[in-house]
Amino acid sequence: MPSVVYVNSKYFHRLGLLLEAIRHTNRADIFDNSGSAQIWLAEVTDGIMLTMKTDSMSAWFKTAVWDKMQDGHA
Repeated sequence: MPSVVYVNSKYFHRLGLLLEAIRHTNRADIFDNSGSAQIWLAEVTDGIMLTMKTDSMSAWFKTAVWDKMQDGHA
């Protein structure tokens, strides 16, 4: 069974790759299923046009996508 440290490092590594993956899509729908309900957070079109679909913003989404797109990394 993998250690918690290993699982966490893989999780954060993959979150770091999320924006790069989004940049290579025509459309990306981003959902948060970490709670009891699935929440549609955002849609990204052509890798650059982000449209929020909810008023809530998960911490992982803010760090991995929102902040980087606001800083012009997309």
